[in-house]
Amino acid sequence: MHSIRIVTFNTWKCDGDYLKRIPVMVKQLVALDADFIALQECFHTEDENYNTALSLASALGMDCRLLSYRQKQRRIEAAVQDSYSGLAILSKEPAQAEQHLSLPSVEEDGERDGLLCTFSVNDMEIALANLHLSHLRTADELRVNQLKIALELIKKNPAQCAFVCGDFNSSLALFKSANLIVPRGELVDAWQLFHGKPQSEPTVHVQHRDRGKEWESGALDHILLLPNGNVVPKVIAATRVLQNKDSELDIYPSDHVGICVDLSLEIKP
Repeated sequence: MHSIRIVTFNTWKCDGDYLKRIPVMVKQLVALDADFIALQECFHTEDENYNTALSLASALGMDCRLLSYRQKQRRIEAAVQDSYSGLAILSKEPAQAEQHLSLPSVEEDGERDGLLCTFSVNDMEIALANLHLSHLRTADELRVNQLKIALELIKKNPAQCAFVCGDFNSSLALFKSANLIVPRGELVDAWQLFHGKPQSEPTVHVQHRDRGKEWESGALDHILLLPNGNVVPKVIAATRVLQNKDSELDIYPSDHVGICVDLSLEIKP
């Protein structure tokens, strides 16, 4: 049996606080000592002078696999620059393989691809997928299709089990109603497995919910389990993390709260 810790966290670029928030994220992530960290909205500029994922990976001493997409002009430090808002997976041990998942998208929302990495953990192969589904408020059908396509691609991975992390821009009720997430079976919610019920508190801070991102419970960030072979993952703990305001700088790490799940992995006889 082997234990691992997975964190999913939307880093969110806010121009005025960007440089201040990086050390706040580092401080709280160091305390978590996660084996794997799935990051969404990983801001970085074309010239690489600013790069959230690589900055965090360097400070934490972790490997970084970065999917750079959603390119456009964004303002940073009072200047407009070519930049990306991508996905990243940080890990204590380097990934054995990585794959970009091409997902459905619409022009008004932009690209919505996924990142899938495979790792070796004590002679077990596990896969970790990182998704950031459409933010369009009326795009429930699109989000369902994005997760459906992602799962079809993830299931083709030969790993013995998979974990699907990210900002789904919806509570899981939407995907349960579409029969993509079930109480028992293929795809299950790690939070519900441990607590016996879905997340009830929003994962977007109250001061930011006027941006139209709160749907249903407002719990947008999730870690799901997808057994894919003979490895049985058991949830040991599921907690909200990266949610505290820094006492010195008086800012939060992000507008999102992170989700942390501790698991034990055991091979079925």
